[in-house]
Amino acid sequence: MVRLDPPDWGDLSALTERIEEKSGLNLKLIEIQVFRSLTKIPFAPRMSAEDFGKVEKQVKDALKKLGSTMSGLYLSMESSPWSPEMVANLSADNILFDHTAPILDAPLRHHWPVGRAVFHTKTRDLVAWVNHSDHLIIKSIEKRGNVRQAVSRLESFVSTLQKQLKFAWHKQLGYLSLKPTNLGSGLQIKVSIDLPKLANNQKVFQSLCSKYDIATYTQKQHSFQLVSTKMMGLSEFQTIVQFFTGIKEILEFEQ
Repeated sequence: MVRLDPPDWGDLSALTERIEEKSGLNLKLIEIQVFRSLTKIPFAPRMSAEDFGKVEKQVKDALKKLGSTMSGLYLSMESSPWSPEMVANLSADNILFDHTAPILDAPLRHHWPVGRAVFHTKTRDLVAWVNHSDHLIIKSIEKRGNVRQAVSRLESFVSTLQKQLKFAWHKQLGYLSLKPTNLGSGLQIKVSIDLPKLANNQKVFQSLCSKYDIATYTQKQHSFQLVSTKMMGLSEFQTIVQFFTGIKEILEFEQ
């Protein structure tokens, strides 16, 4: 079933523009992404090489119709000249598929690299992954800590693509995805953050994370990548507000 009504991004002007200026030393990166599947095409494990090609063509055609403010570079995994320098550069900016990610988040290898591609805008703050795991993963990347801009970019990008692409939607389950954990809004938030004090007080840290449905994705000493864990039953706006309210409280405890 195709969803006909738009997602609920709420009143973006109500979002905190930044999470306290003093947190800039702690908050390194914000990454907000949505997972989308196209209608009438199976999930990746059941896709033929032809299916992967169909997804790529639909997404590539939609990306060509973006306005000048969202135009960028489309890179096919099959045909682009992937030099080691290019791979390192795109990986450093979180643009390229992460082949070192935990197995549940690594790109699926079925018929690899047929139909796989990445797209990024000229400013490298909007990224699309084609046939990584879901048919399409759309990301807004923010290095300046501006929550409102990160969300606004993503909302505009997703809304524009939704005019061209038919995303699979179920009235009880929300947006359909290969992974059951991505059902619902299909929106996930990650932040890279330094927490030297809370790293040594795991009881308080875990209590704060649990309160706001936040989990640790990776940890190296006191550097964490935290991720939102709940999509079902929450709108896009509710997920964003809950997560960043939690991050703000975590930063207040850290200070």
